[in-house]
Formats: sequence, C-alpha cells, structure tokens
Amino acid sequence: RAAHPGLQLKLLDMPIAAVIRAVADGDTDLALAYDVPDTTVLRTLFSSEWPIGAVVPPDHPLTARATTTLADCVGFALILPAAALSLRTILDGAFGRSAIGVSPIVETTSTALMRKLVAQRQGVALLNRLDIEEDLRAGTLVFVPLRDAGLQPQRLSLVARPGNGPSPAAGLLAAQVIDCLEEALVR
Repeated sequence: RAAHPGLQLKLLDMPIAAVIRAVADGDTDLALAYDVPDTTVLRTLFSSEWPIGAVVPPDHPLTARATTTLADCVGFALILPAAALSLRTILDGAFGRSAIGVSPIVETTSTALMRKLVAQRQGVALLNRLDIEEDLRAGTLVFVPLRDAGLQPQRLSLVARPGNGPSPAAGLLAAQVIDCLEEALVR
C-alpha cells in the first residue's frame, strides 16, 4: 500500500458465472478462478494445473503411500467440497466412473474449515495441492496425490477482459499473483 497509495483491492468469492460476468462487464479488472470455461469474453493471463489429493495429518495411515486412490479414501470419514465448488464436480465424476458411493461427514465451500477439520483428525479431505500450500510449508498437513484414471487436475486461471490489457495497477497485481503461483508450482 505504501508504494501505491489510493489503490483499492476487493477480494470477492463468487460463483464462476458471476466471475465471468464481472470481468466481461468491466466491474473487475482481474479474476482468479478454478476451472474457467473457454470463452471469448475473457483473456487468460496465466493458468496452472493443480493435482487433487487426500489431505491428512502427518501421522495418518495414507501418508505411508506415495499416492492413493479414491477407493482407499472412502475407508475413512470424508470431508468434501460442496457442490457449488468446481472441485466437487471433478470428484463426483471420478467417484461415478469408479462406481464408488460416497457419504461425506461434512460438505462445505470453505477450504479453511476442511483443513481445520483434517488437522483435528475428523476425517480426510479431498483438495488440490494449492489449497493447502500454507499447511504443507508448516508441516501440519500432508498431501497424498490421487492416481485414479481419468481424474483431472484443477486448472487455476488468472483472467482479464480481452483488449488492451489491464490497468497499470491491475498489471502490477497480476504480475505478483503470477510470481506467487509460479513459486508454488515448483514446491
């Protein structure tokens, strides 16, 4: 803020259709969202793929494996993203292809709540690696990648309106976001 006085940053959590509309209509300069559909009303500035895995405490039995499967995970209490999140669509498709029935103990749109419940040993969450990056660095949670056939990673995209590019302030923010994501990708 000291380097850019007067700059205002608003961080909003919105459904993907609202994100697309806000950028396309010029209500926001940038959006960072998972699994953005292909559309001509947005320009992708950066995108990255994030594998999905089981999120568990460091002493959980799944940590003995380099990778795991959805079938392995259903033997534990599951904490899943709610249907409003694109990750749930990916997971539901994978469960369906594997003919695995699932009854989560918790469904939520809050990844923070999911992480907290896992840390309290209430169950196993299914998230992407970026969702728990802070916990991985702290050593409080472990990410065990899922190896199920056909399970696609989540694609995170930084988007803007097509045209002349973002404003100078939005361009600075975009560069910082891209730097942070590129750094997280190599960890």
